[in-house]
Amino acid sequence: ENVYPEIFMPDYGYAFGEIKNLAFGGRYCLDAQMDTKDSNKPVILYPCHKQGGNQVFSFTEQYEIRRESMCVDFPGDKVITFGCHGAKGNQLWNYDAKTKQLLHVITQKCMTAEF
Repeated sequence: ENVYPEIFMPDYGYAFGEIKNLAFGGRYCLDAQMDTKDSNKPVILYPCHKQGGNQVFSFTEQYEIRRESMCVDFPGDKVITFGCHGAKGNQLWNYDAKTKQLLHVITQKCMTAEF
């Protein structure tokens, strides 16, 4: 009776926390700008606020960048949030520890930002 089956249990995977853009001195973070059920919202850079929420992600053992039930997805134009589907494809990312870059595995493109 005290079970909440809809609650998301994070997969801390390889890393958990903020994703900072080092080109701006680490002052800007990846921000999902969404409710946990919103889909197709662009992922943006926003000043890091250290309050968690939209700026906390997990890099899972399935190589997803995940915020609760939503994953960072690259369908070919803009990086968005989309419901995690487990089929990899647009949601498959890698992290290069040397260059400190996120690489979209399918397209071999690094995640970049515009201001």
